[in-house]
Amino acid sequence: MQTCKVKEPAHSKTKHRPAVTPIMTQDMQTRVIESLSCIRMKIGPLPHVRKIAYSPKGQLITLWTYVDSHDDVTLRAIYKAEQYIMDEFKDLRFDFTVIFDHNSEAPTNFITDFIK
Repeated sequence: MQTCKVKEPAHSKTKHRPAVTPIMTQDMQTRVIESLSCIRMKIGPLPHVRKIAYSPKGQLITLWTYVDSHDDVTLRAIYKAEQYIMDEFKDLRFDFTVIFDHNSEAPTNFITDFIK
C-alpha cells in the first residue's frame, strides 16, 4: 500500500476547506491537514465510494464514507484504508462511519468531497 503524501488529488471536488481549531498547535494543525489529505487519497479512489464527508474538531476527525454498494470487497477495502490511516496518524483520533445511501446529505458542519 502506498504511503500518504500531502497532496490534493486531481479528481477531488471539495465543497469546503476544513477549519482547524485555532487553539491547536501549528504541528497539530499540520497533522490534521495531512490526515485529511491521506483520507482523500486512500478512501476516495476506492470502488463504489461516491463521496466522503468529514468534520475535524481538535484531534478528532469524524469521517463518513458514502458508498453505493454493500459488498464485502468494498467494505474490506474501506476498513483496510481506515486502519492504515489510524496507524499512520496515531496522534489523532478518528470516528469512521460507512453510509450506504450515497444520495443522503452530510450534516451541515461537515466538509464534503464529491468523488464520483
